[in-house]
Amino acid sequence: MIYLAMGASGDTWNGVCRLPYLRTVVEGPNMGTWYGGGYWRDRQTLLLNRWQPAKGSVPFKLSELQPEFGGEDLGVLYPKWERDGWQRRGDNYGTNREIKDASRYTVACDGDDGWQNKPSRKHPALIVRYVGYLDHGYTFRFALDGFDDLLDDHVDSACWDNLGNLVYSREGILYKYSLDDLKNGHPGTVHDLEPLVQNEAEQGDEHEPE
Repeated sequence: MIYLAMGASGDTWNGVCRLPYLRTVVEGPNMGTWYGGGYWRDRQTLLLNRWQPAKGSVPFKLSELQPEFGGEDLGVLYPKWERDGWQRRGDNYGTNREIKDASRYTVACDGDDGWQNKPSRKHPALIVRYVGYLDHGYTFRFALDGFDDLLDDHVDSACWDNLGNLVYSREGILYKYSLDDLKNGHPGTVHDLEPLVQNEAEQGDEHEPE
């Protein structure tokens, strides 16, 4: 896994780790939260978002990502979606408008055609649209074609897994639906992640994100 992390002092760094651990096998500094991170173009190539490793090594190729959609989240997220089979629903990426009376920098995006993912002819289209840089940063809204009430505005992320199940997170809870579960109207699996706490053995690790 590749990640951009910020420590308690405000320092930021990039790390590559072997899951389920966050201890880095490759790491490098970052200047604030601009750029950083990256994504796998294929099984042997990791594209870095404008940073270079300072220590460590990995048994695959490291290359530089050339962001088409800016230096923050969208520059990594959109090409990763394309890699995973998402397709644009249209050429309109929406119109940004700054919310002047907001307490912090806030931009709403109107009219994004969005992306869709449909793994097979049996699957309904999973749709996502960018709605702006809001209270928690870049914000998206998800919808499932034919199931209008399933994915509301509190859903953080949603995707089809490699078995064709719908997986999404909502307010700290992870839901999984098979196609049969969708027909029945009940999730096959629900995991509440809110009670999780950090392992005491990991709390002092300087290479763990805080």
